[in-house]
Amino acid sequence: MNNQTKNEKTNSEKCSITKKSDVKDSVTMDKNGKKSSTNKSDSEQLSITKNKVPENKNKNSPRAESVKNSLEQTHQLIQDVFLFPMPSDFYKFYDMCQRLKPSDPTNALRLVGLILVGPFDILAGKITKDTPNLDSFLTHWRYYYDPPEFQTVLKGNDKEGLHFGYWRDRPSGDPAFVAANSSNVNHKIIPVAENIFGAVINYLEEKIKKATPFERTSFTNLLGRLKASAKEYGFPIESKTPKMKSREKNVVARTIHGAGIVCPFNKKTQLGYRELSVTDDALLKIVKKIEEAKDDDEKNAARGELQEVVRLATIAGDECDFGTCLELGHDLFSTGCADVQNAALSVLSIAYNQLERQPFLKIVEAHTKNRKKDCNVSAFPKQN
Repeated sequence: MNNQTKNEKTNSEKCSITKKSDVKDSVTMDKNGKKSSTNKSDSEQLSITKNKVPENKNKNSPRAESVKNSLEQTHQLIQDVFLFPMPSDFYKFYDMCQRLKPSDPTNALRLVGLILVGPFDILAGKITKDTPNLDSFLTHWRYYYDPPEFQTVLKGNDKEGLHFGYWRDRPSGDPAFVAANSSNVNHKIIPVAENIFGAVINYLEEKIKKATPFERTSFTNLLGRLKASAKEYGFPIESKTPKMKSREKNVVARTIHGAGIVCPFNKKTQLGYRELSVTDDALLKIVKKIEEAKDDDEKNAARGELQEVVRLATIAGDECDFGTCLELGHDLFSTGCADVQNAALSVLSIAYNQLERQPFLKIVEAHTKNRKKDCNVSAFPKQN
């Protein structure tokens, strides 16, 4: 259905979006156009997941208290730097890597072409509260096509720009899944598994299929260690878990990167999202015309086409269909075209503010100021 033909709503109309699976983002607009929330916002429900302090016969001993304080400080620093709490599998995975290579856990998987990066650098002590220019680490290991919902935690090969990261639909709470992107290939974001154990196991199983007999032995041994740890900690390793399938039911738009977006949507009233005024293919053609314009007249004509798409998405946002702005912002960001970056920021600002996902807006604003196409996207100063 082309939503441009749907009955127009005015700003004076009362609109309410409520969804059982997405109550954090429930939004109500009153007659005067003022927004109120019938449920707690993401920021109000923000919580930090903490690992249990190792058992100690005397839980109140100075050593136990010191360990607890250290864990709390580490978790808080991760959230201060990257704006998100990390899930339990993140910490358990690092524990496993510590056992694999106590001297350098971040390189425990280098044998299979993976390095622990991003928030793992805080666990490894490479980033501390005294690290210079700490604010710049908000985009630490953020690759070119990574939207703010994607947070890189594993670096793969530089030929393809392969990397893995957690995908969050909203800033608070646990991630929806772990995904992969190859930034030197395209903008596609591929869900791999529910947690980091499943993602690496999936990656390793594929790698074993192409391994030499010598490599296969060591790869298989590592695979066994990973599966044993996942079982020990109780993490599922399937590529499609019930949680991931459940999330799929809440995707309102697939977006051109393929991971899809989730936002409040009332199926009965059709409030919360409406389709863009153009198809994905038509939008990509407009962006291509802007990129390949031979002169200013051609470029301005193409920009005019895009401006109309942005205008209609903005109207949708004004009428409580915030998902439309979110979809268009993701699509424009995923094209990688510098000429449409400001348009992407404009509609993403509407979406993230109205959906109360401001941490995502802060990240995308920082990223667009320092967006790199190469694979050296660490925030650490380059060594001469």
